[in-house]
Amino acid sequence: MASESQQEEYAYVQQQLGNPGVDVMVISREEMDLALDTVFGLTLEETDKRGLEQFIFREDTGCYYLCLGDTNVMSVTFTEAQPQANGCTALTYEGWDGLYTVTLRLDTAENGTGLVRIVKNTKAN
Repeated sequence: MASESQQEEYAYVQQQLGNPGVDVMVISREEMDLALDTVFGLTLEETDKRGLEQFIFREDTGCYYLCLGDTNVMSVTFTEAQPQANGCTALTYEGWDGLYTVTLRLDTAENGTGLVRIVKNTKAN
């Protein structure tokens, strides 16, 4: 259960965005500094806060807020599967605006992690 201050922060961010009802990720100034230093070798101040426009910063909490939604989620039905000569599999599916082909590759333990990787996702002609 969220604390009263967490609920207030969520309400504040939702209000800034026009109440879309999306999830909110909270990042403290210290966490932002650590992430930027780890990934880019720069502090928050060294970036001049460029590239942080997608975050909402709240001075009184010293936190950055990133809003995440699931508006691009869609259900699909795969209509065809075609093995490829390169060890990949091409799957055809119907999206909201037409047919697509997604090409997948299974990374085996010898050459990867055992995860399925998306090699290509293209709209069919």
